[in-house]
Amino acid sequence: MMVLPAGAARAMAGAGETHDWYAFLRALTGIAPVVQPTPEMVALLGEACERTLIPASYFGKVRLSPRFHSALAHSLCHWSMDGLTPDLLEQGADAVLQQHAALAELDDDALREEWTRKTRELASLWRAWQAALTEAGLMEPIRGWQILLDALPARAALPLVMAGFTELTAMDCAALRILDARTTIALVALHDDAHPDAYRPTARLAAILRAADMPLQEILIPAAPVAPPQMTILDTPNPLYEVETVAREILKLQQEGVALDEIALLVRQPDALAEMLAVIFARYEIPLQGEVGLPLERSWRIRWLMDGIRLLMGVGVGADWLHWLEHPAHRLDYATLRPLHRLRRCQSARSWLDAALTRAADPNLHRLLQRLHEWRQGLPASLPQVARRLILHLGAPTQESDLAEWLQLVDAYARQWRRRSAPEATNLLERLVSGARYTQRLGTSGVRLLPMEHADLVETQVAFALQVLEGTLPRRCPDDPFLREGERNALNAALGAQGVCLPTRADAQAAEPMLFQRILHAARERLYFSYPRTQGGDSDALPSFYLEALKARLGDAVRTRFYSLEAITPAPEDALHPYDQSLREPTPYAEPPPILRHPDHRARRADLERPFSVTELETLLRCPFEHFARYVLRLRPLARELSLREVGSLTHATLCRAMRQRPRSHDPQEWVQRLVEHLQALLAERAPDLPDWQVEVLRALAQRLARRFGWREPRYLQQFGLEPHACEWAFGSATDDEDERAIAEPLHNQRQPRRVVYRLGNGREIALCGVIDRIDLSPQRDVALVLDYKLGSAPARSDFLDGRAVQGLLYVHAVRSLLPNAQVVLAYDRLKAGKRVRFVPNETQLVQRFNRGNWEDNGCVVLLTQGQWRQAENRLRHLLTQAIDGLRHATIAPTPGDHCRRCAFADLCRAAQR
Repeated sequence: MMVLPAGAARAMAGAGETHDWYAFLRALTGIAPVVQPTPEMVALLGEACERTLIPASYFGKVRLSPRFHSALAHSLCHWSMDGLTPDLLEQGADAVLQQHAALAELDDDALREEWTRKTRELASLWRAWQAALTEAGLMEPIRGWQILLDALPARAALPLVMAGFTELTAMDCAALRILDARTTIALVALHDDAHPDAYRPTARLAAILRAADMPLQEILIPAAPVAPPQMTILDTPNPLYEVETVAREILKLQQEGVALDEIALLVRQPDALAEMLAVIFARYEIPLQGEVGLPLERSWRIRWLMDGIRLLMGVGVGADWLHWLEHPAHRLDYATLRPLHRLRRCQSARSWLDAALTRAADPNLHRLLQRLHEWRQGLPASLPQVARRLILHLGAPTQESDLAEWLQLVDAYARQWRRRSAPEATNLLERLVSGARYTQRLGTSGVRLLPMEHADLVETQVAFALQVLEGTLPRRCPDDPFLREGERNALNAALGAQGVCLPTRADAQAAEPMLFQRILHAARERLYFSYPRTQGGDSDALPSFYLEALKARLGDAVRTRFYSLEAITPAPEDALHPYDQSLREPTPYAEPPPILRHPDHRARRADLERPFSVTELETLLRCPFEHFARYVLRLRPLARELSLREVGSLTHATLCRAMRQRPRSHDPQEWVQRLVEHLQALLAERAPDLPDWQVEVLRALAQRLARRFGWREPRYLQQFGLEPHACEWAFGSATDDEDERAIAEPLHNQRQPRRVVYRLGNGREIALCGVIDRIDLSPQRDVALVLDYKLGSAPARSDFLDGRAVQGLLYVHAVRSLLPNAQVVLAYDRLKAGKRVRFVPNETQLVQRFNRGNWEDNGCVVLLTQGQWRQAENRLRHLLTQAIDGLRHATIAPTPGDHCRRCAFADLCRAAQR
């Protein structure tokens, strides 16, 4: 019977009667050896740490860390297999201080005190864990091995052939000693007298067996004269290129007649390449077989379950609920979820679910939300039950390795869920999942994915060793976090007579050369070594020095292929797949259909008969490319939560409501108080969809602007002698311009807005639409003030004369169409600066009425003669005529300038100035 190290037997499935060593012991005795802790065992150790340790303890800072609990539980299991016990640990620690302090590098009193404190604490935790396991009815590792060893003598065993072993624990040796008395055992190990340093693990294995009092009969079997495989090194620029090159080489081998199951991929760190291998090999239609250990967070099912648990625990906001419900696992379409999109996305997860229950119209959606509402009631205590209900809703079998591992974690900490609050339970579950792993099984046929440690146990016709880099092969073995290298050597010296044999970092490092020798014998005909020259972006990577030594020893027998990053397309002989062939033969350019360039089609696309909003015309004049992106392609920038848009909308709505319900007096304090009251009422009525802290920032900013306005407005009303006539006065047809301010207050217009047309310089007319913030009129309606609230600056005099004050001039045009006999003054109220800039026709009565007050700064009044007004209007007419003509001819060339810094589409524009 063939017996292999743990995990190797699965890789050799179908290769005769092979058994995993620990599975063999379990099948023989009916007792499963405790090789590593279960999640429930780790949870019990965590509770022991909480009870035993305090913040001042040696491990006090990490006593609540799930990663610390897991690492310590695994170490205790390994120490148990190495023959160590809590009592022996304390005895060995004392012996180290007395006889082997130099070997443990305990050079001063502080280090010796630290050693004593650490070992006493480890022994105390170990005993507390043993007691907790016994109380819970679980098998304690040392006790489990003792029961297994006691059962072995009564079992009959067939002759054993053990292959692939490079290390044995004390418990392994004890089991072998019992089996050796009942059957014949042949341990196959590699050795070469010419290169003894490359096979040091074999010498150590023999020393361990001799120390365990096992009689050894060594038989040297000479190597058969077999020709070495043809070796090729693939030097690639990056990991993606490396996997693509290997896939193309496999296609060539397949074309030559090599069966896919005769090809092996040898990987040292499969989880780092698993996703890339799956994607690239699926592209080239190359099946993979084997298994790979992955972080539990990599599973999409676990991510979906964790998102659901977080939301049910009340962690998150409404937007997270929507994102989770849109997952295909719920089988809900957009139309079903549309009513929920109207809910506030930034409200808490609990509030959003309550609101969603009242909005859900679809019966299936309502039943789902009702179930979710019921499930959250008992959380976190009912987390194991809710976890199973979510898996049932997902429709996946719980036998899947990722789901089974996740459920084990949830069940193991059942007592913790009953003791913790929802946020604490969520945080603990996230930390548990972040450190857990599961085994993902690939297909049952195709190219074999194998760990390098099992390379020579599954001999294939062709093998590829990937990521042969410094730090990967040979691997830099880290020091143990609990017992360092010198401390392990000292404990081995102190407790060797009691059968304790702790593996050291030097032992693991000595196994690296032998691993490379095993890889050299992994293939019968061809062996490929590949590596990327860069890792993780721009960081350089070095090939393993083993490759340089191999080339120096074999010379031209090892071929090297260099692949440059510039070679985007594969060589002709490598382009066997349609994907690669398409790279080498790109689709030829074809002229677009003539309709796209026909003037009539472009005119229809421009749709000049529709109403143009003032904002759209302002954008068109500023930059045709920005207009194309916003109004033709209908692109919209991503919402960035709180922005000046929200501040402006809330402030405009507050001022509009305050002016419609303005105080009768001119007392500034009363105005300020009334404005603040309206602001608070608006926030209470129409709470913006923002996080609470951003709502408070919004409130503070808008309140500051409203206060400044309240101190100034009574003076303006007294000085100008005008009365507010309309707030939010609309003209033209209704507009769907999303860039127009979101109006929180109803329009002034009771009927259909008045149609306003604008005559261009070529005689054509366009329809205008828009909303004017405010219009003030004199009692005789012979003077009108067009007022526009601004958070930013007002146009300069030069911009006005050049016709660049598009919005203001078009607003004046719209008011003149309503009041043809009135004199119109244009004003911009700069809310942040606390300043109202007026563009006043230079007539005596108007100059006196709108002149600068003694309390105002300079520059608030711009006087313009009739000729200057006409100049500004004519230049605007000329600019609009050119712009509309360019729109008709589909001209979208950008106009770079200072506005590029604020443009939402600057990333799409090659001419943008930053």
